[in-house]
This record gives sequence, C-alpha cells and structure tokens, in this order.
Amino acid sequence: MINRHFTSLCCQKIINQLNQTFMKTMKSVFIKTTCMLILVLVSNSFSLTQAQPNSYPVSSEGSKGDIRFVDSRDGWLVFELDLKNLPAKGSRLLIKDEEGNVIFEEIIRTETYNVRYKIERNELSRIDFEVSNKRILMNKTFSINSHMEERIEVAKL
Repeated sequence: MINRHFTSLCCQKIINQLNQTFMKTMKSVFIKTTCMLILVLVSNSFSLTQAQPNSYPVSSEGSKGDIRFVDSRDGWLVFELDLKNLPAKGSRLLIKDEEGNVIFEEIIRTETYNVRYKIERNELSRIDFEVSNKRILMNKTFSINSHMEERIEVAKL
C-alpha cells in the first residue's frame, strides 16, 4: 500500500512538473508570438503613414521645364517660366501669395511656354507657382526676404 501510494505521489509530482513545464513553454510561445505580431503591426503602420515626398515624378515625356527668379528692380520681382512637355489639352498657371491668394491665373493651351512675369513686391514674403491640369505638373515656391544696406563713400576733393 505504501509502495502504491508512493508511486502515485511520484507520478503526480512528475505530471505536475510536466504541466508546469508545458505551461511555461506555452506562455513563452504566446509572449513571443504576441511580441512578433505587435512588431509586425507597428512596422506596417509606420510604413503606411510615412509622409510622401513633395516632388512629382518626371513623366516619360521628360522634364516639365523650370521656373526661376531672374531679377528685382524698382519694387518689381521678375520670374522666368520656361515650361515644356505640357499636356496638349491645356494647363493652368496659378501664382499665389503666402496666404494662398491668387495673384495671377492663366490657361496655357500650348505644349511649350516661355515668358517672364513682373510681379509687384508689395511686402510679399513668399510666392507660389503652380502649373496643373487634373493633377499638379509643377509646383515651385520662392521665399522673399530683403534687407537694407547703408553704403557710405568718402572721396578726396
């Protein structure tokens, strides 16, 4: 009877140890799986929410041209637009100030467009050029800063 009782206790002890080992293993597997799942979800959410670059791919047709600042004279800013490969259906040019107010708007119905614009300075701090049709083809922003310089010349008489 003692032998049988001892055997039963030993078997129960072994079963309990196996259960504890099994539970620890399952707990470890569960924790590792949960951590991997969280990492995958977090990395996917970051890849989906990353900001897209603020540039537009060059189409197969080639470059759309350039918009550049040329000169500043007598309170006027001069910009040159040299646009190429525009859609044959037409495009729209918008020139806006820092608050988004439209200074100038024009419909361009040619595939190339080369012109200079004189824009009155009028305390502008930023000017945006946007060429678009159903999508934006070109977007260029210029920051306008100025400073006064005093220049003194002394000459011997």
